[in-house]
Amino acid sequence: MKRIRVLILAILLTNLSQCTNQDTPSYSGDLEKDLSNQLNNYVNSSSKTPGAWLSVSFEDNETIDLVSGFSNNSSKEELTIDHSFRIASVSKVFTATVILQLVEENNLSLNDLITEYLDANLLAGLHDASKLNRITIQMLLQHTSGIDNYVELDWVNTLLSNPSRFWNPEDLLRYVEDNGGPKNDPGNSFYYSDTNYVLLGLIIEQITEKSLHKVYHERIIDPLQMNDTYLEAYENPDVQKLAHGYYDNSDLFGWNTSSDWSAGGLVSTTQNLSKFLRALVSNELFNNASTFSIMKDWLSTGGNSYYGLGLGQYTVNNTTIIGHGGQGFGFTSGLYYYPDKDVIICVAVNQQATNIDNFEKSVINTINYYK
Repeated sequence: MKRIRVLILAILLTNLSQCTNQDTPSYSGDLEKDLSNQLNNYVNSSSKTPGAWLSVSFEDNETIDLVSGFSNNSSKEELTIDHSFRIASVSKVFTATVILQLVEENNLSLNDLITEYLDANLLAGLHDASKLNRITIQMLLQHTSGIDNYVELDWVNTLLSNPSRFWNPEDLLRYVEDNGGPKNDPGNSFYYSDTNYVLLGLIIEQITEKSLHKVYHERIIDPLQMNDTYLEAYENPDVQKLAHGYYDNSDLFGWNTSSDWSAGGLVSTTQNLSKFLRALVSNELFNNASTFSIMKDWLSTGGNSYYGLGLGQYTVNNTTIIGHGGQGFGFTSGLYYYPDKDVIICVAVNQQATNIDNFEKSVINTINYYK
């Protein structure tokens, strides 16, 4: 399912014409109560959004976990904080983290060419033959490879034609070869492409000699005891906990999500994701304190938005946050760190055809009011 680019998914918030009374909130004096009211108002004001999650975690281990609405719009099953959702492009932060762990272990370098790890036949057609050997690991991480994005190539109709199809990573590369073409010269400019992260997933498997989902578990999920996080198409999904995700009124619950893979195929919860981002910003996932700083090698993507190595940086009303947004297979989500307040914010809704920017803005404004 077509995913809006991260620079749009993230909190750009320049158009406030769709704002409701969230523009001028009335604060009660109780942070949790006000956040809960905002969440309920967001769900109740959206005819297409069955439910929403919000988790806000502070440095003193104070955590506010909230939900509103339904996990299943047909049965009206109430949403709970334990319901999981497809995190889409937030998965890229996991993939980038693993790559930087491999860099720390001297298994690869950010300046290494991708042709050192992937067969020429596999890469053929992704870019001009003379330019493929200029693409580095860092260019994939930072979306400057110039390789086309398969989800921009009539991808919605492709998935609609066969929602149950299992897509191997190689299938996705051939799809780009058959339907797309280079967007720019390697290293020349930013162009957000899920194909970059498919290639990174293949490089991870090549170096570790393990399946990607096993690498996620060994390096991130299991050490952090993120028991509700998994790569959906490659593991046994917990269908009892997975909320139904919608595109408009269409329920995408049974769709095959293999095409998202290392670019967006993980399922998780707000609690698990908050734990992951807290560990990441605290350098618990790296051996060297400087490694997380490498992820913040920001490249301007226009306006007040920047992209590093699997992370974005955004400015909202003079508030700087870092993280990633996701949108696909029935869900929209955002996972962000607010450095000045040392706060983790995780938001998700089980509706893909929506925009959560203004709600995220209201959450940040409320945190600023109280903290």
